Amino acid sequence: MRGTVRPRKGRRGVSYEIVYDVGEQPCLRCVACKHREWLGRTRLTECPKCGGELVDRVERRQHFEGGFRTKKAAETALAKAINRVEEKEWSKPSQATVAEFLTEWLAAAALTRKANTISQYRMIARVYVNPRIGTRRLAALRPPQLLALYGDLRTSGSRTGGPLAEKTVRHVHTMLRRAFEDAVDWGYLPRNPLVKVQGPRPEPGDLTVWRPSEVAVFLESVADDRLAVAFRLIAFTGCRRGEALGLRWSDVDLTAGRVTFRQALTLVDNVPAFETPKSRKGKPKVRTVSLDAATIRALAQHRDRQCQERRAWSDAWRDTGLVFTLEDGTLIHPDSFRRHFTRQVAAAGLPPTKLHGLRHAYATMLLARGVPTKVVSERLGHADPTITMTIYQHVTAEDDAAVAEFGAALLGSSEDGSRQPRWRDVGMAPEDGEAPPQGRG
Repeated sequence: MRGTVRPRKGRRGVSYEIVYDVGEQPCLRCVACKHREWLGRTRLTECPKCGGELVDRVERRQHFEGGFRTKKAAETALAKAINRVEEKEWSKPSQATVAEFLTEWLAAAALTRKANTISQYRMIARVYVNPRIGTRRLAALRPPQLLALYGDLRTSGSRTGGPLAEKTVRHVHTMLRRAFEDAVDWGYLPRNPLVKVQGPRPEPGDLTVWRPSEVAVFLESVADDRLAVAFRLIAFTGCRRGEALGLRWSDVDLTAGRVTFRQALTLVDNVPAFETPKSRKGKPKVRTVSLDAATIRALAQHRDRQCQERRAWSDAWRDTGLVFTLEDGTLIHPDSFRRHFTRQVAAAGLPPTKLHGLRHAYATMLLARGVPTKVVSERLGHADPTITMTIYQHVTAEDDAAVAEFGAALLGSSEDGSRQPRWRDVGMAPEDGEAPPQGRG
């Protein structure tokens, strides 16, 4: 592998550039004027100089890089460049800007990723990324610039000019990391500038997690609501909002007492659309969960009521096959369902929480009662039990106080030699739990 450092004189004095071989590369050579064009993102059909015919060739290529202030800096860069070429990691830096690349990347990603994901990525690029670094050259991005982007988003990244939530900053990081990974695979970047950048860590959310007694109060308060069974299904299986609204009768087996979540009703650019449930690496994940006897009876009664509505609407009924619909059979908009839940919570006089809080409460309750994490993870549809432990296990104030008393009792018995207390001697107010909250270790 050959390379050289040579000085260049300019108005600002002497600088240095490096020249090195990058091996045999495909190109197009004009038959008429012998002009050469290296292959890039677009393939030319005629010579840009004379309009002549172009033929495919493979020729030796040299690469030039300039702007080094000292000879030592140029020699260091040359050594690294030669090493990248020898390790087959070299690629010609792309001249595209960040905005241009993201436009191309999103068009390609739409072929393999979910529509809802692409819709979110487009919004992130349009609102958070392009206005700040969209005009920068993709190949010139460095970790400090990306860290500065995250810092700017944290201080004034929201649409109103205020701080952006740490969770949203992490979404920006996730999208850019995946985009830059593809840029490396496509040859636009020699390496991912985010490889050595630790992504933002979302702060613990302020979601209110109901205790089992509060979930019971809520379900009792909505017992006469036509969507009460939908709330019960989420509360007793931990399914997601989209999974409940996308559930079809063909996926409900009341005899066996099981439901299968095969699709989810999500929003793509605020338009309801069906997609496969969340899964690892984009692979469809269909899961079947068992139901308790009371939920089975509630679903059977809900089906009877839906049949009555179908007869009442006659030919105007929309046969979507969904379990939860409007009175005329049409699907329920996810945002409408969320707002309906919020109104019911207020009417019940309970602490405000999000609809997703029912899923949180379900997982937290099972984990706090000692149900194996693997079992809970499977019911929730998580790709990894670690996700279950990290996100859905919450320790309430009452549980924390009970643990404090338990620890004090243990230390006190060690000092005076009395009997070591058991967890059930302390208990978990207000429910009678028999196991302490599970730790993360």
